[in-house]
This record gives sequence, C-alpha cells and structure tokens, in this order.
Amino acid sequence: MGSSLWLDGGVLRGYYGEGGDVVLPDFIYDVGGYVFRNQTRVRSVAIPDGAIDVGYGAFSGCSGLTRVVLPDSILRIDMYAFSGCESLPEVRLPGKMKILRDSTFIHCSSLRKVEIPDRVEKIEFHAFYGCDALREVRAMGVREVEDPIIDRTARCILPLVPMEQLESKQMQLNGALGYCSFPELYGETAGEYEAYAAEHVSELMEQSIRCRFSEPLRYFAQRGLLTEEGLTDYLEQAQTAKNTEAVAFLLEYKFAQPHAEDDAWNDIDKEFEL
Repeated sequence: MGSSLWLDGGVLRGYYGEGGDVVLPDFIYDVGGYVFRNQTRVRSVAIPDGAIDVGYGAFSGCSGLTRVVLPDSILRIDMYAFSGCESLPEVRLPGKMKILRDSTFIHCSSLRKVEIPDRVEKIEFHAFYGCDALREVRAMGVREVEDPIIDRTARCILPLVPMEQLESKQMQLNGALGYCSFPELYGETAGEYEAYAAEHVSELMEQSIRCRFSEPLRYFAQRGLLTEEGLTDYLEQAQTAKNTEAVAFLLEYKFAQPHAEDDAWNDIDKEFEL
C-alpha cells in the first residue's frame, strides 16, 4: 500500500494504486484535495481514526466507490469531496462535524441514506444536488439549509424539523417553500408550516418567482391566496425576472377570475412590449 501513496508526513497528497479496497495508514490525519479524483476502480476507502480533514474534491469522480469509512475524529469535509460518486449508496458523517459544505455529495445518484450527526447545524448550497435516489436522512440537529427546494433536503430533512426550531428568517422561508412544494411529506409539522406560508405569501411568492420555483405558485393559487392586488405585483416581478413560466401561469390564473379579462389583456400587452 505504501508505494501507492504519496505522503507528506501525515498528509496524503496522492494515490497511485490499482483500486479495490483501500485502507489508509493510521498516522494519516489529512486526506488532501483531489487525492482519489477519478479513481474509478476504488471500491472502498477506510480513513483512520485520528484523521481530521478531507480535502476539496478528495473523492470526486470515484464512480466505483461503494463504501467509505469516516471516523468521528474528522472535523471538516471540504466542498465537492464526494461529487460524482455514482455508486455510493449510503454514508454516515463524522460526529464532530458542524457544517456540511457546498456540493459535498453533488450528483451521487445512487445515494439513498445519509446519517448526519446532531452537531451539524447547517447544510450549504447544493450539498445533495442530483441525489435523486435519496430517501432517508437522519439530521435532527440541522437548523439551516441554504437550498430551499432545489435538492432533496426539503423532502428529507425539513419535514422533520418543527418551525420554531428554524432560527433564521431565511430558513423559515425555506421551510415554508419546501412545504408549499411537497405538502404531502409534512406530517406532524404540517400545520405550523401551513400557517406560516399563509402569513408570508408575498415574501414566498417573490422568492419563488426569483428562483423559478413553480410548485409554490400552484399551491397559493389552489388555496385562493393570490389577491388581485398581489397578482399585479407578482406579474411585474415575473416580467422583471423574465420568468416566462411564472408570467404565463399568473396570466392564466388572472383570466380565470371573474371580470378579469380586460386587465389580463393589458398585462399581455405589457409582456409583449418587453
């Protein structure tokens, strides 16, 4: 094993092995950036207890990786560390981590189960983007998710977190957007998310239009929460953002309202003037 590793003291700088099952030496405390990048024949990696850092993109593109052992001593896993690990089915994150970094598991298309320690309070942008197989997430300590509904976090994490535990205003809005998009997933927490969404329609509509989320628009329309005055503002926002899908949806909704045809045609005229 030693000849297949480029070592700089306790820092692993490179890997030149033939793949298979890799067990790293006990004295390694840092798995450097891109060390296993595109090593498609690596099936499993065991990182020793005592290691504290996994570098940027360390296992990115390891499409054959099916198992990784991450000891609780690890304090940080950097961005893109496991990006594109298409065969990785599940992972247990280290117990001392506090933040799950940007795009850590992006495009891990086989990832079904993730256990996130209670100390992790924040999941950064796109951490699970493209993880369409993800069904089970244990993450009771999470209080902030940067993605509202772009990836699987809204489906797997937010429904488990009571609204009062979401500390920031943005996280509360994210939770409400998740509810408006997938209300069927929210069990015991549904009532509080529904009430919050009803009280913050304008803010949630603004964010949905800006981020091009269509599900919340349909949610508010189906529940009759789009007022005539609000519709005018939302159409202006959609036109400014050049969100043609939102413009079309809002115009169709406006047409369906009693005595709204003339106003709707005026809005169409404005749209074609862009």
